[in-house]
Amino acid sequence: MKNHVGKNIVKLRKERGMSQEQLAEQLHVTRQAVSNWETGRNQPDLDMLENLADAFKTDILVIIYGEHPSNEDAELQATERRRHLRMAILLGLIALAGTILISGISYNLNELRSRTYNPYPYIMFRIFVAPITAIVMGMALMHGLNLIGTIRISRPNVRKRVFALGILLVFIYIVGSLWTYGLIPVPVYAPLWMWRLCASMFPQALYFVVGLLLYLGIET
Repeated sequence: MKNHVGKNIVKLRKERGMSQEQLAEQLHVTRQAVSNWETGRNQPDLDMLENLADAFKTDILVIIYGEHPSNEDAELQATERRRHLRMAILLGLIALAGTILISGISYNLNELRSRTYNPYPYIMFRIFVAPITAIVMGMALMHGLNLIGTIRISRPNVRKRVFALGILLVFIYIVGSLWTYGLIPVPVYAPLWMWRLCASMFPQALYFVVGLLLYLGIET
């Protein structure tokens, strides 16, 4: 199998007019590593096989067996595209509903807070509806882009870190929001950037980025 993989890498590289140096630079490895794969001295691991498939813009089966995906694989890809289309439409509708809700009742809730001295409906609206709308909008965009080409993180460890970063930003936002509205006490030792976060609230653009991070962390 090692010889087959090496020969397939050579064939695909030459078909695409790439030198060993160019392929190595794209994969962030040394030229010697590419040479070792091609001669059969070493074999790329699964993650590297996926990176090779991305570099050659082909399927991983072509790297391993020298064959194009079977009809079953093509059907699987079509199923994935249909899934992305459904999710893009569903999340897009949710984001649209949230946007309409924000533009329609935000002012009214603020007026209600002034008249009744009951801030909680307005607070819950600000904490949850606006950020969730932007997060969903970001995820809808990513599903839509997958109709054009696959956008995902192939390395599981990187995917976990991206997802953890998204969750961390959500946690910081929730804590900062609760501090801002006085629902939980602000610790006296809170760093200055936390105080600034509480005062400013997350901008919509950052909610949108959180949606992108969560998508990239979840999508396999």
